Amino acid sequence: MTSGVIKMTNELTSELAKLDASLNNYKEDQMIYVGQLVKKGLDLNVRQNRIEELKKQIELEESFVADMQAREQMLMVQINFLMTIRAKMARTASQAAAQARETGAELKVKELLILDLTKKQ
Repeated sequence: MTSGVIKMTNELTSELAKLDASLNNYKEDQMIYVGQLVKKGLDLNVRQNRIEELKKQIELEESFVADMQAREQMLMVQINFLMTIRAKMARTASQAAAQARETGAELKVKELLILDLTKKQ
């Protein structure tokens, strides 16, 4: 009987040792999984922070683009104004050149008349 109890005690002790080993393995696996989850959580936080940074940068770039478009619009108005002034000045210069030619032609005609009148006298 004692040998049966000893045998049973040994078997239970062996079984207990196996269960302890399994429990330790499960705890190690649990720690690994927890570590992986923490790492994934940290990676997720890093990615979310990067996304926020990129969103802020996009907002700044969009603001810059809007400012540049407004400046471009203002410069286009100014260019159109200057082109109008240039066209007006070109017309004025053309008219002045035509008037100068006419005045030169009239002057030659008057000079010829004066020469003709002096010859007749």
